Amino acid sequence: LNFSIEEAVDKASQSGSFLAEMLQMLEPKQVKMNETIRDAYNECVKLKEYMSEKLWAVSDNDGIASLQASVESLQSVCQQYEQIKDADEVGDW
Repeated sequence: LNFSIEEAVDKASQSGSFLAEMLQMLEPKQVKMNETIRDAYNECVKLKEYMSEKLWAVSDNDGIASLQASVESLQSVCQQYEQIKDADEVGDW
C-alpha cells in the first residue's frame, strides 16, 4: 500500500463503511462464507496496519487525529466481523 494520508483516510472510510453495511445485511452464516465480505475485512486489516505504521511518520496534529480516528474505526468494524464469525463457529449467535 502506498497512499497519502488523505487518500488512506478516504479509503479507510469507504472500506470500513462497506464492511459495516455488509455485516448488517448478512446473516452470521453468510458472513463466514461470503468472499466479498472476507475481502473487505482483509482490506480493512491491511489499511489499519498501514495507517498504524504511518502514525509514527506524521507530525501535524490534524494528520495524527485523522489517522488515529480511522484506525480506531477500522479496528471497531474488524472486531465486529471477527465476533460475528467466531460466534457463528461456536454456535453462539
